[in-house]
Amino acid sequence: MLSRVASIFKKSIVHAKISGKITNETTKQLTKEFKRINFRTPKLIAISVNTNQGTYGQAEEIVKTIKEYSSKFNCPVYTFAEDIAAGPGYYILASGNKVFIDSFSLIGGITTNTKTLDLIKFSKNYGVKTNIEFAGKHKVRVNPFLELKDEDKAWVQGLLEERVKLVKDYVLDKRGHKIPRDKEKEGLAFSGEVFMGAKAIELGLADSVNDFRSIAKKEYDGLKVVDFKMRIRKDKEFMWAGVTGLGREEIMEIVDEIPGNVLAHRHSFDSFMNH
Repeated sequence: MLSRVASIFKKSIVHAKISGKITNETTKQLTKEFKRINFRTPKLIAISVNTNQGTYGQAEEIVKTIKEYSSKFNCPVYTFAEDIAAGPGYYILASGNKVFIDSFSLIGGITTNTKTLDLIKFSKNYGVKTNIEFAGKHKVRVNPFLELKDEDKAWVQGLLEERVKLVKDYVLDKRGHKIPRDKEKEGLAFSGEVFMGAKAIELGLADSVNDFRSIAKKEYDGLKVVDFKMRIRKDKEFMWAGVTGLGREEIMEIVDEIPGNVLAHRHSFDSFMNH
């Protein structure tokens, strides 16, 4: 009995693997797993990242969750890139006190983008008409059934530039001490490109080539590894109006990239996708 109680309070390493699309479900699962270790005393929080999909908003929520528990347990955070850690995936990777990558890891992709659906041809072919009643000059900006206006393109571009600045400022806050104060190299690091091994380290996006198991054995040998059970939900293949290979959530993500208060017929489209 006493040995079982002692094992509960034993010092350990907690390890979470984040892969697939980063969504609010990822954040919920991570928070749930952290709550399960309240009686343990982690000496290290290790996060393995293998994704370039999802939203920066949820990536930020994940980083906040990791930081909260790191502060609570007064332990460092090490992050590890597997196949790829780009875009929102790199946002999480950069949060580590130390950032490790594999020789073949692709990391970086510090950029933002948005996608819109062009349903003009579809509406003409199937006789779909759009009727919009609204108040306010900019209530409707992006309507998939109409040609995108120049002013709307400029508005979307402005949002993207503002967002990429926020991401860049965040990375500089986390990795600024490592990123070379060289205009050309800094420009390359934030160009939106992804980089492998030595180049990523040269640009300050990572600290060294190594993997979780090796670091755990080298720096924390003898400590129990508690692996979080992060279940990844796979979307069913979706086919509609010539769009193939996209899951429902992927298509809804395209719509969700645009603020709900300016997307025409957002509710109607969501209702259609649920049938």
